[in-house]
Amino acid sequence: MQDDNEYWKHFMLLEISDYSTHLEDLKKEAELYNQNTQRLQYQFLNLQGANQSLRTKLVQTEQSLQQMEMERHKFTQDALIVNNNTANYVISVLQAQIAELTQLAHGQNNQSAPDTTRTDLSSNGHSETTLKHSSYVYV
Repeated sequence: MQDDNEYWKHFMLLEISDYSTHLEDLKKEAELYNQNTQRLQYQFLNLQGANQSLRTKLVQTEQSLQQMEMERHKFTQDALIVNNNTANYVISVLQAQIAELTQLAHGQNNQSAPDTTRTDLSSNGHSETTLKHSSYVYV
C-alpha cells in the first residue's frame, strides 16, 4: 500500500507539474496576447490620428480647389472683358482711319488730277515720255 501511495503521490506530482507547466505556458501566451493587443491599440490610435490628419488635409485641399476655381472664373471674366475692350478699341481706331482715308480720297477726287507725264530729252536727242506714279486710295 505504501508503494501504491507512493505511486499515486508521484503520479499526482507529475500531474501537478504538467498542469503547472501548462499554466505557465498559458500565462506566457496571455502576456503575448496582451502585448499584441497593446501594440495593435497603439497602431490603431496612430492610424486614427493619421486618418484625421488626412481628412483635414482633404478638406483644406477642397477649399483651395474651390478658391482656385473662383479665381480662374474671375480671371476668365476679366480676360473676356479685356479682350472685348481691346476689340472695341481696335474697331474704333480702324473706323477712324477708314473715315480719314475716305475724306482724303474724296478730297483728291474733287481736285483736278495732277499732270503725271513728263517729256525728257535724252542725251541722244530722242524724247522719252515717262509716267510719274502717284498713289491713290480707293474706298
